[in-house]
Amino acid sequence: MPKTAKRPRPKIGKAGAKAKAKPKSKTPHPFSFPAKPYRRIHGPQGHSDYVAYKPWLRDEFEFRCVYCLTRERWGPEAHNRFSIDHVKPKSLHQDLTCDYDNLIYACIRCNTLKSTMLGLPDPCKVSLASHLKLNLRSGRFLALTGQGEQLIEYLRLNAQDRVDDRCFHLLIFQSIDPRIRKALPLKFGYPPDLPDLSKLRPPQGNSRPEGVMMSHFARYHRKELPLYY
Repeated sequence: MPKTAKRPRPKIGKAGAKAKAKPKSKTPHPFSFPAKPYRRIHGPQGHSDYVAYKPWLRDEFEFRCVYCLTRERWGPEAHNRFSIDHVKPKSLHQDLTCDYDNLIYACIRCNTLKSTMLGLPDPCKVSLASHLKLNLRSGRFLALTGQGEQLIEYLRLNAQDRVDDRCFHLLIFQSIDPRIRKALPLKFGYPPDLPDLSKLRPPQGNSRPEGVMMSHFARYHRKELPLYY
């Protein structure tokens, strides 16, 4: 009997390897700092009490602490456990106490621990991603620079209760259970009380009025917001 010719095995080159590679998720990791410094899109002015800027700062910094990345949705107190941090301490720079560009959004714990500490990086001038990285197995932040070491030490970013909370949310985010995946917006979505900045009237106006249309509230009503981020 004549021998049956063997079919040549298809060669898998670089193109084939790329075709078989799993597509990367477009969803940013919940514990990844922005790759670039925060670029302010709002500029309300004229308030004599800096607390009045909180709705703007919530939107500006995506409803999470700029230092530890804790989110409003990770606790029943929501935005009530967040406060306003002064990049340059108000005790040393009283003229900047109500300067919007000197204010950032932070959880009360980080804000209290930072207090009047000097020398920490300004998230609006440098990305904290160049100073800190999260170990996804241990839930602990790793310092990439000397300033990263200061952030971990001064803000106690690797305190055990914070690491435990981080690991809990990492487990949820990385779960492959479809029931848990459906619940991701409850933990990693935007808060239900998005501030409508178009209704706010700062005493001296808004130096960046175009930012109102870029707010999360406006994007939500244009159906541009993802379910979670």
